[in-house]
Amino acid sequence: MQQQKSAAISAPDLKDMLTILRNLMESDDSDLRVWAKVQFKTAFKEYYAAHDEKKL
Repeated sequence: MQQQKSAAISAPDLKDMLTILRNLMESDDSDLRVWAKVQFKTAFKEYYAAHDEKKL
C-alpha cells in the first residue's frame, strides 16, 4: 500500500528523495543501511518524536 501512495506523488523532488532512500535501504551493505537510518533519524528528529508520541 505504501508503494502505491509513493507512485502517485507528482512532486519530482519528493520522488527523487524516495528513490534515493529506497536505494540506500535496499543496499546489500548493512553498514550503509545503518548509516542511512542514523542520518534519517537525525535529520527528522522532531518528526520521529511526534510519531513515537502518536504510537503511545
